[in-house]
Amino acid sequence: HRGLSSIVPENTIEAFKEAAKYNYYALECDVHCTTDGKWVIIHDYMLQSMADEKGDVKNWSYEDLKKVKFTNGANIDKYPDAGVCLVEEYIEICKEANIKPMIEVKDKRIDKVKSLLDIIRAYDIEDDVILISFHASVLREFKRLSPNMELWYLMHTITDEKLQECIENGNGVAFEAKRGKPEMIQKIHDNNLTAACWTVDTKDMLNKMIANGVKYITTNAILPE
Repeated sequence: HRGLSSIVPENTIEAFKEAAKYNYYALECDVHCTTDGKWVIIHDYMLQSMADEKGDVKNWSYEDLKKVKFTNGANIDKYPDAGVCLVEEYIEICKEANIKPMIEVKDKRIDKVKSLLDIIRAYDIEDDVILISFHASVLREFKRLSPNMELWYLMHTITDEKLQECIENGNGVAFEAKRGKPEMIQKIHDNNLTAACWTVDTKDMLNKMIANGVKYITTNAILPE
């Protein structure tokens, strides 16, 4: 989840490289599109969540963003050069480690979807990437442009309305683990949809999700066994 973000500043080259040392199935990141059309990796759209600068990432150019150094994150004092990276750099790390890219699209602008898909196709990972988002409209646009891409609809709580969206669009369901009720998880299975959850950092919660048949479990800290 955002690289090995429990010990390295999240969503950085350093966090992804650290996570790539382990046998994870996938490596997750969060992306936004800049004013100059670059897809950059940072969780919140407001830059001040990670740095001493302010403003919405979509109003920054990459040329300016790459000058910004992060001041927040796990063990930040050990990573003075940590900052915003490009989705291309992240994909290269995933490919080298033979780990699936899992890209969360934070940017909800539909007209930007094609440019991210172009990058995915340029790296020949259209059949390997897992594309996830809280924005149903973004997922529908990816489905239109790339019908066979694996897509997951992110949600805090599983609801019948959101499940119906997944059924109609063929999306997996990725829910917040602590809000996952067994009867709603069972509805995911009953509709033959992929069940995934986030973010699990204790063995107790891990075992609970496994017992409920959740196939993919996102973590900040638990190492593969």
